Amino acid sequence: MISLGYHEAMHLILTLLLATLLTQATPPAKPMPPGTVPQVPPATQPAPTPTVKQGGPPAANQYINWKDGTIFETTFKVSIHSSNVKDPAAPLLFPVINEGSSSMVNLSSVSASISFNGNMMDSGQGPDILTGKAMHGVRLLEAPASFQGNNPNLLNNAIQMQFEIEQDIACWSSEVDEAAMASIVWPANWPIETLEFQKPQPLIESDAPIFASALQEVTGGNLHQVPPWVAAKEIVRYCCNTIQTNGTLMLRGPGSAIRGLDVNGARAAASSGTGTESDLVCVSVALLRAAGIPARPVIGLGTPKGKTRNSFLVWGEFYLPKAGWIPFDPKAMRSKGVRSWSLDRSWSSFGNMSDLNKKIPLAYAFSPGDGSKAYDAWSVWGWSRLQAGATFPIPIEVWSANLRGQQIVSNAWNTPSVIHFTFINRGKYQP
Repeated sequence: MISLGYHEAMHLILTLLLATLLTQATPPAKPMPPGTVPQVPPATQPAPTPTVKQGGPPAANQYINWKDGTIFETTFKVSIHSSNVKDPAAPLLFPVINEGSSSMVNLSSVSASISFNGNMMDSGQGPDILTGKAMHGVRLLEAPASFQGNNPNLLNNAIQMQFEIEQDIACWSSEVDEAAMASIVWPANWPIETLEFQKPQPLIESDAPIFASALQEVTGGNLHQVPPWVAAKEIVRYCCNTIQTNGTLMLRGPGSAIRGLDVNGARAAASSGTGTESDLVCVSVALLRAAGIPARPVIGLGTPKGKTRNSFLVWGEFYLPKAGWIPFDPKAMRSKGVRSWSLDRSWSSFGNMSDLNKKIPLAYAFSPGDGSKAYDAWSVWGWSRLQAGATFPIPIEVWSANLRGQQIVSNAWNTPSVIHFTFINRGKYQP
């Protein structure tokens, strides 16, 4: 063995290291011929927006069958009359249920546009415009706001900014196997994608003490002594029997202009024992969540039974393992006499909804996100909260606008926003 001194060893190490670096070094570039244009490496491009995959029809199973698919061509238009909002730079938001429990959107049909004083400012089409994501199964259209300030020479009831979205939506009816549903047992753990539908959200205050008390009253502390299907029946029937509705559904402004949905929330309705049709759904969903059963409201469009005018519609869904999301309509259940129905029979409008293919789902929340993006009322779409006081929905008589540079309080014929929607039945869904 050869022994080296400290200085000799360090010299040898540095020599070997230098030799290694020289052998790995890039050789000098050869001279370029005259007139050759240097090749500049391309700039790093941002990662593309993930493509939204096309959904498919709801899959039937041994518990629930989806049938009679119907296609609707829908248009939803919002006329906005004031930019006096808390965050004018926020984008306009609209949910798109790519693949719902009872519906499917044709993503290539989705289109959106924004105009200002009648002039088109921006537009887009196809799945790539759905850049945001909301609750499970819902994409968000995030359109940059193009509001350029109110025209000082126009009264604020004139259209200033207009936001429009079109989409073709296929909807299916449902029927359930009563015995199969009753055979489902309480799971040790719910699927992770359903957990957010067990938590409180705006207007669904399922953690309020009043719902814990109501659950004790319904079940007597023996919730898990019956299958979750039977427990859900008892819970929704209890809500139908204890919450009286005033028959209203939509929030309107002067001249019957549609502003959004008339909804106060689950806690307010449960406390007073009365509310709107939307509130009855909110209470049902909140009590199901309090019982640990994933549930959600569904806000959509349709023509109410016995009516000729199109309207917002609200119903509910709850989740059971293996079966998936199950629709129910507490208003229809009560009108058909649910109070006297036995738990072992099959219930109309509870899983069995022959008219569900005429209800067009738009969202699983009354406003995107935490509710702070609702403009002036609960109305599915969002931007930023209008600055017009703490009361929400904003009363018509208190919101203000500009007229020739002067701040004015609106008269009865003014409204901050107006919603127009249409839907056309395009016939049966053909795979």
